[in-house]
Amino acid sequence: MPAQEQGSAPVVRFDSTSSCPELYSFIQDIDKVKILELQRGFNKPPIRPAIMKVLREGIEDESTKQKRYALNAREIKQELDKNEGLIKSLGKKKQKALSEISYTNLYFHLNKLLEVGAIHTVVIAIERSHRIAYYGRTAQVILIRELETILPKYEEIFDEFSKFVKILKPNFNVEEIKIIPEQYYKLKNERELIIAHWVADHAHIIREANIDFTNIFSALKIIDTINPQYETLLKKLADFLPKS
Repeated sequence: MPAQEQGSAPVVRFDSTSSCPELYSFIQDIDKVKILELQRGFNKPPIRPAIMKVLREGIEDESTKQKRYALNAREIKQELDKNEGLIKSLGKKKQKALSEISYTNLYFHLNKLLEVGAIHTVVIAIERSHRIAYYGRTAQVILIRELETILPKYEEIFDEFSKFVKILKPNFNVEEIKIIPEQYYKLKNERELIIAHWVADHAHIIREANIDFTNIFSALKIIDTINPQYETLLKKLADFLPKS
């Protein structure tokens, strides 16, 4: 079953993608960064981040020799099938799940990505009496946050740590520890948003160099852990760090 068509998507009739400028121009109008607050495990099926990666990288259109970032389901599946680098980067279980994808399964996951706003229908093409949807990303960089799980996890971690501190230093004010999770979570989100905008601003360089966006973003987050703002927040606990 085809993915759901969005009412705002223009319906056009063409014999070749070269006669539909929207397929090429939409990428200039999407957001730089978008935050999606989703249920836990939304991105667990490997095909969902794989689809997003394909749409981010786009394909070279044979009819125009231009890069195109709006793809139909057939083109997406072709890219998934031939993207050996993507498949090899996954574990064996995920490799099997991705290699066995059917069109029915593909449309199911396209619908899920449409529902949460990660992708949108760029145009509905009328080709030889068939309606064919072309899909594109809604932002250069998309941050997925599982709000109902991450903050409670931080709270659980620091609650246990406060019990440990109370044993080591009975006079330590553990109330100072209990406020850290929310402050840390807020700071982490703020910093991730700043990094995401930086990545989006350099998207053309990253894309032209054929560098993986996700790895750049992950590397910058690791480097950002030395940010003085984290040090200021956590320095009251520095005495509990093991000494080298």
